Amino acid sequence: MADEEKKKQPKNELEAFLEAHKEQFERFRRIAEETEEEMEEIARRKAEHPEMTDTEHQIAVTNAFLAENPDLPHATLSPKDDKK
Repeated sequence: MADEEKKKQPKNELEAFLEAHKEQFERFRRIAEETEEEMEEIARRKAEHPEMTDTEHQIAVTNAFLAENPDLPHATLSPKDDKK
């Protein structure tokens, strides 16, 4: 009986807000779960292949690819000359 009385009472502002935005909160919860799963996958990949997060390794792989495929359009980056 007490539960029925609580349901009949007007909701406070917080409960009304939560009720009105229930779908949005559910969407955020699903996004958070998917993000957590993706972060676990990224951590697993980093653990399996730590060299793939090494900048020097990535530069070497990119330069080797460009050397093997000189006909592909690409941009070349060079260090900024701070001596001017």
